[in-house]
Amino acid sequence: MAPEIHKECPYDVQVDIWSFGMLMYELFSWKLPYHNTPVLDVKEKVLAGHVPDTNGLSENFGVFKELYENCIKHNPTERWTADQCLDFLNKIS
Repeated sequence: MAPEIHKECPYDVQVDIWSFGMLMYELFSWKLPYHNTPVLDVKEKVLAGHVPDTNGLSENFGVFKELYENCIKHNPTERWTADQCLDFLNKIS
C-alpha cells in the first residue's frame, strides 16, 4: 500500500500509480516487493521511504527504470500521473 494509506491520510488515484510501480517491480523481479521483509515490518519500510532495490533485475528493466522511479515517489504529488505514465510508454514503444 502507498505511504499515504499507511498514514491514514486522505488519498486519491495516485495510490494506484504507486501500486503500478510495485507491480512493475514484481513483473521484472518475479518476487513480491519487500519479499524478504516480515509482513508486520513492511508498513514501517514504506513509511520510511524504503523502496525495493532494482539492482539485479532483468536487463529489460533498464528502459522502464525511469517510469518505476516516478511511480514510487514517497510524496504522491511528486509521482507521475496516469497520463504521464502513458506518455512515457508510448514514447518507448
